[in-house]
Amino acid sequence: MLLILSLGLTFIILIFIIFYLLKIFKNKNNKSDNKNIKKDLEDFKKVYQNQSNKKVRIEDVGVVETFNRFPFLSEFNEVFKKFPSETLINSLKHTQKSFYEYWANKEFDFFVIFEKLSKEKLVIFGSESLIKIYNEFCISIFNLYKETFINSVIPATISKFENEVYKLMNPEFLNDFVDSKFLEFCEGIDNIISTIEKEMYLGKNGRQKTEQQNFDDREKEEKLSKAYRVLEVSPLETDDKIRKSYLRLAKIYHPDKNDKDYAKQKMSEINDAYDTVVNDRKKN
Repeated sequence: MLLILSLGLTFIILIFIIFYLLKIFKNKNNKSDNKNIKKDLEDFKKVYQNQSNKKVRIEDVGVVETFNRFPFLSEFNEVFKKFPSETLINSLKHTQKSFYEYWANKEFDFFVIFEKLSKEKLVIFGSESLIKIYNEFCISIFNLYKETFINSVIPATISKFENEVYKLMNPEFLNDFVDSKFLEFCEGIDNIISTIEKEMYLGKNGRQKTEQQNFDDREKEEKLSKAYRVLEVSPLETDDKIRKSYLRLAKIYHPDKNDKDYAKQKMSEINDAYDTVVNDRKKN
């Protein structure tokens, strides 16, 4: 009897050890995969920004401008040659920054979707599958950027500075036109991300979610995406990198080290963000 109990206990311990070793092996693989994915993404971005099609002819201006900083930023050197005004270029860069910042925030949402799909085992979270969809994502965003900013905002801004009519609009109405194109860009990115998410879910899960489920998922994704931005890290980073970023920010904003009025609120945001990310990762 004692022999049977001893063998049974040994078997249970052996199973426990096997599962423990598998967990360690899986975690090591995950860290390695994340590292490889991050490097592959960096390599992809270098190739993407040097593509020849990043030179775009602005028809209404008659200029071929280069957009060679990922994913679509320009120094407007060619525009400056034809319209040598520092004020004009600074205005274009200021508007471009607004477009870029919205894109940068939404890029976090894109990676949060992949992280969620990977956790739910709906996609294989590998470099090849991620970069393929990310490439399509970037192409869609750049086409949207060409339509809204390059072929609309740039000529409209130049017309405003030249005090000329643009598409039957007087110069005093062109600021409103630029604002409308920015909103069109924002809504376009939201639609692109929503389409990607739906296609991934429908393609892998085979069923449509209810409106309430979609709303709840979107709310969670936005909260998680905001948390990563507060911590100044990508969703692809390791747990250790996220912890280090949290500690770095805590050294800057902790009320014991920073007596500014905003420090306490900022530290609270950082703590909430860290809790959100850690709790989400623990669910995996």
